[in-house]
Amino acid sequence: MQGLDTVVSNIGIASLLALSTYVLLKAGLLSLGQQAMFGAGAYGGGLLTTGWDAPLWAGWACGALAGAVAGLPLAWIAARRGTTAFTLSSLFYAELTRFALTALDLGIERDGGPVGPAGLDGFGGIRAALEQGWSDGMYATAVMAMVALAVAFLVLLERRRSGRRIQAVGNDPILAAGVGIDVARVRFAVVGLSGAIAGLAGSAYAHHTTFLDPASFSIMLGVHGMAYAVVGGIGSPVGPLLGAVLDFGLFEAFRPLAQYRMIAFGGLIALLLLFRPQGLLSPSAVRRMTAARKRRLPCGLIVLAFAATALSAGTGHAAPPLRAEAVECAPTGAAFEIRCVIDLRWSQDGRPMDPATVTVSADMPSMPMAHAVRPVAATQDGKPGLYAARLVLPMNGEWVLRFGISSPVREVIHLRQCLGAACQGEKR
Repeated sequence: MQGLDTVVSNIGIASLLALSTYVLLKAGLLSLGQQAMFGAGAYGGGLLTTGWDAPLWAGWACGALAGAVAGLPLAWIAARRGTTAFTLSSLFYAELTRFALTALDLGIERDGGPVGPAGLDGFGGIRAALEQGWSDGMYATAVMAMVALAVAFLVLLERRRSGRRIQAVGNDPILAAGVGIDVARVRFAVVGLSGAIAGLAGSAYAHHTTFLDPASFSIMLGVHGMAYAVVGGIGSPVGPLLGAVLDFGLFEAFRPLAQYRMIAFGGLIALLLLFRPQGLLSPSAVRRMTAARKRRLPCGLIVLAFAATALSAGTGHAAPPLRAEAVECAPTGAAFEIRCVIDLRWSQDGRPMDPATVTVSADMPSMPMAHAVRPVAATQDGKPGLYAARLVLPMNGEWVLRFGISSPVREVIHLRQCLGAACQGEKR
């Protein structure tokens, strides 16, 4: 099925973001600003691989580290000022981080031109996965391996004394302090761990989309991450995964409703929480399932699968052998439909790239992954090298169009498009 790898990658990235929220909820903390650590990880990991040709695994690790470091101010607030101050500060901190990313303009010279963040124009050219030979299927597998490792780690953590301390702080911090648990220290560590998981998700997102828009790190991203964890339930680390799969599955099912699907989706989620206020995998449900049958996670196999996937791709940098002489999208007149055209040429001599396999997809920066339009195959449009495709977008607004070339070479080209009476398309 076309675009299945993209859907799996998006579900995995959303699951990691939900797991970062899950860790906080277990400790009795509610964050509205996970997008701050997510964005720090996305920019940090992207900068490492784009500016210094680091291998992809190093970019992921850098993203996790950047997320943990970015979460330190919130960790201090959680430890010293309590839960209410943490919740309010998380939203303020996330907006401050987003504004900082809009002002971040770094020009790192590579291949005769600057690469890196360009303020409001975003951060494009994050091509490490393309340059290092990762297919979409390999990348989706790696993302799901990260999710499996994160779940395995959290399951093992909850079985240890540290996990029981986190649960005690989440249940009753006053009672926990009374029995000798350092509540401030536990909260500080939990926020750091949450930031690392969110940063890892951000780096995975950056190398998956190859383009970052500061508008992507808005409050809606944090709300969706929290919703995945709440709907799935905090009885087990598997709950946030279930919430992400349900969210994406229902949203895809409501796609025929176009701009009304958010209303239908929100109503269904509200009904679900009305009848299952503690989520699908509530603590009581998990206790019943655990009593019925105990299983151990095959952590060794998960680690080996992840290592095999990560090491199967090499490092190195190769300049793109193609150039796009015309990239544009325009409304067709039909409701929410646009027609996108791209003219592909070989960089060496300007010959048309024919034949080529091209797909076009779209995502809304204000709600990344939530409104993603699955790839549509582009067909040759009258002359060699010219390809066109029609997409139906769910609603008006600003979109980022992604032209994915998979053969004879692999490349991704982005175009920012605004759909609606007051909008004009602009290439990035």
